[in-house]
Amino acid sequence: MTLHNYRAICANGVLVREGKRCMECVSMGPLRGILHGCYRNSRVASASVIGYQQHLRRAIRSSVDVLIYTSAASENLLKPLFPGVPSSLIPNYVPDVGLGTSNIHQSTEGYYLVLGRLTEEKGIGELLSIWPPGFRLVIAGEGPQREVLKLMAESLDVDFLGYVDLDKRNELLRGALGLILPSVTLEADPLVVSEALSAGTPCIVNSGTASAALSSTSPSVIPYESGGELRVALERLLHEDLKDSARWLYEETWSAGAWTSRYMSLVEEVLRGKTV
Repeated sequence: MTLHNYRAICANGVLVREGKRCMECVSMGPLRGILHGCYRNSRVASASVIGYQQHLRRAIRSSVDVLIYTSAASENLLKPLFPGVPSSLIPNYVPDVGLGTSNIHQSTEGYYLVLGRLTEEKGIGELLSIWPPGFRLVIAGEGPQREVLKLMAESLDVDFLGYVDLDKRNELLRGALGLILPSVTLEADPLVVSEALSAGTPCIVNSGTASAALSSTSPSVIPYESGGELRVALERLLHEDLKDSARWLYEETWSAGAWTSRYMSLVEEVLRGKTV
């Protein structure tokens, strides 16, 4: 069984409450989710989800041979829930977007990209509050926060594209100076980061996300906490070619070959264990 989110420990599955990361159910127990009405702003609905969580955990402990985590961050958070259950870390397989041209020495039309649903947990509002002047940001996606975000961005060089189809999405990823992941939520193994890396596009990620740990593996992933750190990262991508590094990280982590090798090795281990 693969755990793709945090539903086993959080009523809303994203570890966010009132626009901020929340770990109360991790440190204080699941009743906090009911108290705050974290699922659809309803204590009754949250109680139902908490009940499902208890059932899910029991089922995993009794019936799952191996749990698969998709990132070190999700493994560190969720593994204590399942003592004694064997596990493996296997990032998702992510289709190859295809390499774009070099991002270095582009004209003033060069842009940084945010790609995703415009919701509170994605952290776009916080990003806009520290976005420095002189840098162009393109935001592609729809969601309930769109009008609020547009008001925040009135004095900034920000373009809102709304919904884009797959071809346009991939074109934007290949052409960007860098992808920005400003998520408030921890994320597990965000698709958009690995897609960008497959295009040779480096990523600037909120230091509180699971993707931030990738910075120890490759210079193509740059974490930030403050507006100052964000500006340094943006300027760095104007002058440093990280395309090869980004592509290498994708090939080693999310490519079809990498995923198949890890998954088949795990399957063989499980089968050998069953036949002994």
